[in-house]
This record gives sequence, structure tokens and C-alpha cells, in this order.
Amino acid sequence: MGEIEYRTCIRCNESKPTTEYHKQSNTKSGFRTRCKPCRKERSDARIKAGYLTKKHRENPNHEKERKARYHESKKLDYILVYIIKDYDGNGNNYCGITRNPFYRMKSHSFRGKLNTDKYEIVAKVETRVEALKIEASYHDRGYHGRIKGRPINKNNEYETELL
Repeated sequence: MGEIEYRTCIRCNESKPTTEYHKQSNTKSGFRTRCKPCRKERSDARIKAGYLTKKHRENPNHEKERKARYHESKKLDYILVYIIKDYDGNGNNYCGITRNPFYRMKSHSFRGKLNTDKYEIVAKVETRVEALKIEASYHDRGYHGRIKGRPINKNNEYETELL
């Protein structure tokens, strides 16, 4: 059996086994700097002071749900067709559609697309069908991107002429 590792809590300065610490993968040791009892005491004090509410403790997905509600609130009532010039650094252009340009550009940036801050809105339409038609016409001109969703005519094809 391996030896039990000990750490010193930065708050109470007591040496305790690592089982008394929460794990934290982005640290060198792999553990938090405060022991579990000190973290609970701090958390309880913050709740008492009004910094955290009980819903944070009862629902661990509270923050994720809050962010989802925020992004949902930023959605527009119309659909934007946008292009990003030289999105990959090789001179290729990208075309897409969105109701939430802020979140969409953040998502593109996270996935490594370049020039997301220089996107250009080429159309503002009311329906997804109209947006897909315009997007398909850009794809026919060599713009990269994906067409998602249902086909927009009876022959299960995407129409490609501009509106």
C-alpha cells in the first residue's frame, strides 16, 4: 500500500491527509489549497452574507443554466446571414446563419476560426428557409460552411438563387 500524502491548509495551517482536500486538476499537486472543512466554513459564511444563495448548493448546474438563459435572451427575432473573410488564414471565406451573433462568433473563435470580430452581415431575414437559400448561394460561390436543417424545396434540394 502507498503512503498517505499530507498537505497543509492555507487557511487553518493544519497538516491533513489529501483525502481532506477536494481535487483540482489544474494545480501542480492536484488538490485545492484549502481543506474541505475550511472551504465549507467559507461557503457557509458567503451564503450567510448573501453572496451565494441556496440554489447554488442545491443545483450544481445553476451557473450553466444561467448562462444558457442569458444566451437565449440575446437571440434576435430575425435570422442573420453572415460571412467571415479569410476565416482559416488560407484565404477561404465562411458563410453561416444565426439568431445570436455574439454567441455564434464566440463559438467560432473557440473552435479556431480567425477574423470572427470582422464578420459581415449580408442579409437579415424573417424565416430560416430564406436564410438557407441565401447561405446556399454563398456556398455555391465557394464559401465554406454547413447547411443544416431540412431541404427547402419539394425535391429535397437546396435552392441556390438569391432572393
